[in-house]
Amino acid sequence: MTPRVPNGDFSTLADRLQNTPLWSALADEERERILLGARMVTAHKSEVLIEEGELAQALFIVVGGALRLTRINGRGHRIIAGFLFRGDLVGACIADRYPFSVEAIDEVVLCRFERRHIREMNRENHGLEWRMITAASNEFLQCQTHLDIVMGGSVEAKLARFLLHIGGRIGEPVSDGTHIQLPMSREDIAHYLGHSLETVSRAFTKLREHGAIATPHRTQLVITDNSRLAEIAETDG
Repeated sequence: MTPRVPNGDFSTLADRLQNTPLWSALADEERERILLGARMVTAHKSEVLIEEGELAQALFIVVGGALRLTRINGRGHRIIAGFLFRGDLVGACIADRYPFSVEAIDEVVLCRFERRHIREMNRENHGLEWRMITAASNEFLQCQTHLDIVMGGSVEAKLARFLLHIGGRIGEPVSDGTHIQLPMSREDIAHYLGHSLETVSRAFTKLREHGAIATPHRTQLVITDNSRLAEIAETDG
């Protein structure tokens, strides 16, 4: 990807990073220094930000929008391994190459940090790079979450676990339940769960019939009965 750099200054970058796990983990002096090597970039819907196997030259913090983590499995099939949202660190890896591809689900704004700049700072402030990664990295946690969600149970149980997870990440608790604006498509969800779109669509219908969710719009979902959804998530078949 060739990043597009919006007009903006350091104060804009700092404002966008407010209330993210990374910003909370850094001291004021560290924040000022790290911004010297940072810039805002944007990615359009479906644009590839990182290619699996590409040399890992940068880290990104999501400050707006959502992304999907993908990889090619041993049979050559593309799988969706997780989703990233505001505050998540993208591109964190111990090896020299990215283990995942990262694609924009919608219009995404990110703060880009060159790894060489972070490593220069790390030489003076030992442990800084590791604190950044542990504070904000969700990529490897997403892989474990993916396994927890898709291993075992019916399609309805897998979908229930997925919706509980997403509700905890980006849901908004209100009087009638938890409102979720789903950035990913039903096709993405089906791909993530490892089932066909038709099978996952039927699972949505069954969760509605159980009174666990409502879907006022294809991209809007309400968890109307969290306890019921959690019960379904724990079923084995």
